[in-house]
Amino acid sequence: MADYQQIVDEIRYALQSESCELTEELQNAAREYSLACREVNQRLRKIGTYLDGGLRSEAIQLAEGPPNIEELVNALNFPEQEEWADVVTIYDLPRNEPLMLRVIEQLVEAQVVDLPLKGLMSRHRLLALHRAPLRSRLSVLRELVTADPETPSWEEDVRDFEKARFQEIAEEARVAQRSGDLGRLKQLHEEISGTAWLETPPASLMKIVKTSAGELTRKTAQRQLEELAVELEAAFGELDFPRSRILATRWKESLRQAGAGFQSPLLEQITPILNWVQDEEAREAAEKQYQHLIARLESELDQTSSLDDLDQIVHEIQRLDRDLPELLAIRYQNRRDTIQLRQTRVHRLQFGTVLAVIVAIAVGIGFLVRQQVRANEADRIADQVEDLLENRQWDEAQKVLAARDDITQWDRLTELQTRLATDLKQEEQRRNQLATLLASAQNAKTFREAMESVEQAKQLTISAEEKIALSNLQQEREKKHNELMAAQEAAFNNSVRQGQDLLTKIQDSMGDGPGDNVVGESLTKVASIIGGLQQQTPEMRPEFASRVQLLEARRKELDELRKQRLVYQQRIEDLTSRSYISSNELNSGNAVSQYCTALLAYADAISLEQAAELYRARAAEDKHWKAALLWSNRVGSWKEIWPNDLTEMTKRVDDSRQFLTDNAGAPDSAQVKRYADQLESVISITGHVEGSGAGLQTRLLRIFSSPLIEKSWCLKTKDDRVFYVPKEITIPQTGLPNFEFYVGYGEEDIDIQKRIKPSDLISLEATPSPSRVLANFVKHQLASLPPGQWNEFCFELCTKILNDKDLNDYLKLDLLKRCLDLAAKGDVFLKDQLDPHLKLLQEASINPLARWMNPDDPDGKRATNDSQQVLSHFRRLKDLGDVWKDAEQQRNQFMDSMKRTVTMVGWLQAGPKWTCHVDKSQSLPDSDLLVAFTPSGTTVSEWRLIGQIADGEVQFKPGTSEFLAPGRPVFAIQKLPKNSSPITMTRQPE
Repeated sequence: MADYQQIVDEIRYALQSESCELTEELQNAAREYSLACREVNQRLRKIGTYLDGGLRSEAIQLAEGPPNIEELVNALNFPEQEEWADVVTIYDLPRNEPLMLRVIEQLVEAQVVDLPLKGLMSRHRLLALHRAPLRSRLSVLRELVTADPETPSWEEDVRDFEKARFQEIAEEARVAQRSGDLGRLKQLHEEISGTAWLETPPASLMKIVKTSAGELTRKTAQRQLEELAVELEAAFGELDFPRSRILATRWKESLRQAGAGFQSPLLEQITPILNWVQDEEAREAAEKQYQHLIARLESELDQTSSLDDLDQIVHEIQRLDRDLPELLAIRYQNRRDTIQLRQTRVHRLQFGTVLAVIVAIAVGIGFLVRQQVRANEADRIADQVEDLLENRQWDEAQKVLAARDDITQWDRLTELQTRLATDLKQEEQRRNQLATLLASAQNAKTFREAMESVEQAKQLTISAEEKIALSNLQQEREKKHNELMAAQEAAFNNSVRQGQDLLTKIQDSMGDGPGDNVVGESLTKVASIIGGLQQQTPEMRPEFASRVQLLEARRKELDELRKQRLVYQQRIEDLTSRSYISSNELNSGNAVSQYCTALLAYADAISLEQAAELYRARAAEDKHWKAALLWSNRVGSWKEIWPNDLTEMTKRVDDSRQFLTDNAGAPDSAQVKRYADQLESVISITGHVEGSGAGLQTRLLRIFSSPLIEKSWCLKTKDDRVFYVPKEITIPQTGLPNFEFYVGYGEEDIDIQKRIKPSDLISLEATPSPSRVLANFVKHQLASLPPGQWNEFCFELCTKILNDKDLNDYLKLDLLKRCLDLAAKGDVFLKDQLDPHLKLLQEASINPLARWMNPDDPDGKRATNDSQQVLSHFRRLKDLGDVWKDAEQQRNQFMDSMKRTVTMVGWLQAGPKWTCHVDKSQSLPDSDLLVAFTPSGTTVSEWRLIGQIADGEVQFKPGTSEFLAPGRPVFAIQKLPKNSSPITMTRQPE
């Protein structure tokens, strides 16, 4: 920045001088100014590219980086630009590029837009640096999209982040489902369904989250139902209605979450409790309404209310099938009588006024109306008597009538006198009947009979005294009844608890002795207790009947469980007895089929359908079990593992190949294949039966039968050159002898050497070549070599080749490679051990056409040197003696494993801990325990070691749970000797 300002200051100083002469300083300033403008424009172009591409933040960052681009442009864009352009033209100075001021304008606009985004950008960078969760980073990115819609990169980032978030949600949903985290699943569901996504959430993801949440909700609800059932039973047993009501509400909510298809014995078990809660709630609501109406009636009685209002309240109370309290009923009746009497008096007063007017008129008329007055008096007396009769005031009515001696003259009075006699007779009958009912209620033997008499007496009571007496009698009987019921309920509760305790003991002991006689006797005893309780319930409250129903439902459930466990135990015993199949079993396939039948029967006896399906699915593995026993039986019938007769070898190869064809996926497939491969390798040493075909021995002879290798002689020069000549020759001591020598492997590959002097040779007589010596050794040994000594011969031959110091390195490498290859083809175990050695030799980058036998051939020399390097690496590999020794050990281990026949001895049962059921009637020696396990994605089963039998007890090996499966049979195999390391029986070495 300081340099730019200095350049501009020098230019402006020159422009402000009078002459503006061309000086060296001005030329340098013009050149540096032009260079500065070009550098600044380069940076401005890059900033412009960022801005055009929507990378506003990157452009601002580049502009503000030291030195600040705006400061540079301000410094270079001095006011005298036009004058400077004229000076440049006059003196032909370097022209500067016009500054890209348009970019500065765009930059300023970008800074104005970016200023409000700095907070969001800072949060965005901070979250990115701390690798915050995608959910947090997405929230900030969405704010950036809203705040900066002109930058398309934000929306692209949001879409990329949302796709990644979808994957996270799917994984989090799976984790939450496995851990049972319903809250987390609900959060994920809310996020996936409630967020405004730019990318449409995959339908599969929506389904996973929704299904997982729904399934876990149902499982959680079902588990809560089981817990609530226990709490409801406890609350019901204590008749704790408030707690039962709360639990019933929670039960209904959990039942709704468990789904419409939820089925469980709990539903039938809890229904009586729910009905009791519902009845209690209805009773409580009715009681509240009753108390409310009683309070209204008392309030109305205290006020000046109409008769209709009082009657309406009483009618509503009667609709609840409830009676008024005795004192309140008396108040109501008295108030009602008072209101009626008042209304009657008003009527009479009105009537008397009219009568007075009539009398006044009558007096005015005179004596003629006197008779009418007497008639009216009689009517008045009749009305009075009628009112008294209506109010049941018979004594007063009798007095009024007795004061008249002209009753017979008036029909109405005569009728009222007759009515009075009838009412008195009826009242006497009512009183007698009421007295009888009161006596009956007092002397009734049962509370129900007493209450029936009380209810009948209530219809006959009229006076307050009668109602009070009846109420006292009712309270007395209720008190005695409550005392009696309290004693009965206590005894009832004791019986219920006794039944519950017995059922609990039965349930606890069910696992120890399912279906035994003790459990059966206990269930019979509980049934007797329940029968006695059922006889008592008609005299008791409804909730006690519900408790008996609940007890009976639980008894039936345990009795059914006992029957199921009887069948279940029988299925286990049958399955266990059929799970023992010896390797000597002649018809082991049929025995395995019988085991599968027992396995399916056991699955049918399991109540949990999901677990039953696991056992049913296991029967599909029967082909592997049959194959394992078939192969073990076949091996057990052999007298020796490795036969010496070629015919027997061929037969076993055919049998083994056919076994693999017929029993694809057998757990011994790898062992059978390896056995067949080894036999074929041994057969290939000498060829096919009866000598047909070219065996390994014949191929080895061919290797050493080429003229160069078998018939060559050597002439060596003092400069370490070796000529391979086709015959034994002696070089004359004088002249330049001409002799033939090999330049290839065949008899035609001959050249003539004309430039060697006798004095150049170490010896004038040709000596046998190292390869000729090896060829003679091979022919001599193979002439009488038994197939069983092939491996030892190959080892000796390869060792000779490797250690021969006179053998050409190229030929040594070639012979060693071919001989080791034939040795490997004769023994699969040796092939495994020789694999790194052969790989080194076969992958060596050496010219195969090099004429190594020609000492003057440059390619041959180069190939020989390369071979020397390869052989140097070869010697650093495992020593051949150790290779042959390890192959022999591996072969012996394989033979030991072949001799270890398997026996099917038991089966696996799932539970809190895995159980291996074995037939205790069979004597089981200490053995390793195996299962036939099929890895995921394959169809070939493999043996997996899961434990051992020691002293007759099964011991599982830690870390083998993935190989265990419900219903899978367990096989026993003899333990390997302690000094023998186990070999892999599942797959061939790679």
